[in-house]
Amino acid sequence: MNVQIKHPYRDAFPPALILMAVSAGISLLGGLLLWLDILSNPALLYIAGIFGVFWGLMAFIIWLMGLAQMRHIADFLASDRIWVSWTYTPEEWESLRRTRYEATQGDWKIALGCLTFIFAVAGALTGVFIGLEEDILAALLDGGRGIIIGAVFGGLLGVIVSGGNALAAWRAFQDTTPGYVALGASELYANAQYFRENLNLNRYICAVVWDAEDPTTLLYELWVPKVRGGDEETWTIYVPPRMRAAVDAILPRIVTRQH
Repeated sequence: MNVQIKHPYRDAFPPALILMAVSAGISLLGGLLLWLDILSNPALLYIAGIFGVFWGLMAFIIWLMGLAQMRHIADFLASDRIWVSWTYTPEEWESLRRTRYEATQGDWKIALGCLTFIFAVAGALTGVFIGLEEDILAALLDGGRGIIIGAVFGGLLGVIVSGGNALAAWRAFQDTTPGYVALGASELYANAQYFRENLNLNRYICAVVWDAEDPTTLLYELWVPKVRGGDEETWTIYVPPRMRAAVDAILPRIVTRQH
């Protein structure tokens, strides 16, 4: 099967690269102001430079991890471990792309609002604690400044994150090549993503069930340990009616484990 394998973490590149560019720009601006004797404290330059290096390394690591994952995908798709597979028809793919794109339209508001609020609160608390070393009035004034600075920084970060998410959704919507799905005993390839059981890393499939509200949606409940956030993931796979019987036939044989 000739499947175009895409970098599975391609959507994480734009935000990381934008943050790296912004940090590099701030660092260069700080260096210029320092050289012109307008800025006397080089702290801004150092902090921005550290952030720029951090996001650059993140982008590089994401790229390397994606290349490794692409090799695993190619191995799976060329193997005999696939039990059921299908390619969406152009009509199915058009409907699926439109549904997914419409479902992401409000995501940017959540990211922008949450990050702005969180950093505004953090800025306010920082300013208040700094101002309390003098008196109540200084605490209120510094708290007000902290709200403004935090809101601006959080808003900028929110714009970058939500902009990256919006770009990823738009690119996915513009992809007219029908998607491919492959299911095996303890691994799957769907939505251009790949998962395989790895007990050494405590990664496995917990359950595979049909969505009670939508008989064309198959839900994979996965256990994927993370440094931050919940360890449970749910992958949603649209199964065309023409493939329902074939998928039903393999469901009892899919390897699932309880945590």
